[in-house]
Amino acid sequence: MEAAPAPWLVIVNPAAGAGRGAGRWPALAALLQRQGVAFEAVLTQAAGHAAEVAARAAREGRAVVVAAGGDGTISEVVNGLLSAQVAARSLPALGVLPLGTAQDFARSLGLPLAPEAAVASLVRARPAPIDVGRIRLADGAVRYFVTYAGTGFDALVVARAQAWAPRWRGAWPYIIGFFHVLRGYANRRFSVWLDGKLLVSRRRINMVIVANGGNYAGLLRIAPSASMRDGWLDVVVVGDVGRLEFLVSLPLALIGRHLAHPKVAAFRAQHVMVAARERLPIQRDGEVAGRLPASFDVLPGALPVLLPATESAG
Repeated sequence: MEAAPAPWLVIVNPAAGAGRGAGRWPALAALLQRQGVAFEAVLTQAAGHAAEVAARAAREGRAVVVAAGGDGTISEVVNGLLSAQVAARSLPALGVLPLGTAQDFARSLGLPLAPEAAVASLVRARPAPIDVGRIRLADGAVRYFVTYAGTGFDALVVARAQAWAPRWRGAWPYIIGFFHVLRGYANRRFSVWLDGKLLVSRRRINMVIVANGGNYAGLLRIAPSASMRDGWLDVVVVGDVGRLEFLVSLPLALIGRHLAHPKVAAFRAQHVMVAARERLPIQRDGEVAGRLPASFDVLPGALPVLLPATESAG
């Protein structure tokens, strides 16, 4: 007689969605039970806890690990899964219950954004591989990202937002951080290489985005052609734009029209290197990941994700 499959592990961030995660989880747990899903739940206690739990689940051979939270929770879970030593078996499939604010990962994959609809979708979903981005830092550390990474203006906003996060919840730290950084920001000189070829050398640039998925900061289509299943990274370079020019042009990114701006350029690559005179921060999926210099590459099909049947067949 075959042993029953191990129950799903659901990693819940109670602070997700401006602190609403804890209040929404009991109803979602009841929905999973009514759907006949066998699961265990762990509520995260602090930053990094989700990664630890996910790594342990991978080593235990769990079939499914569900991230119930926002993009930061998903990124932590993915980093935990990929950092685990599971050479002898496949990784658990990642499921998503969106409880956060921006939900860039779910939007990029076309997953349901309403948690209740996400439960129904998960029950019928099938695992399908997606690409994952990898960051290699100068000190040898490795970080992974699922939707995007970046440096320059956006990473400084993320760094500021994280410093203020204990005081404000949800999107407010990022909104306030955006205007705080914009007020005194001066474009830095970057050097960028794509697939081993020098793209720019010590040129003034506002920011460099390395995208695995198309969505960014909730509503923006920063890399409208990006796909998590094509084995490529989309690289968006915002050049030497002034503060007012940047602010006026930003709404174009809501529909992906910013790429027509003469100081914005888009490329595709499998390996990206970025350096600057300063050790500027790097952000991945809305969290600080380290500092320049760094290299970014793509791991094609590295992560199984529970997708709706029509998507998993694509």
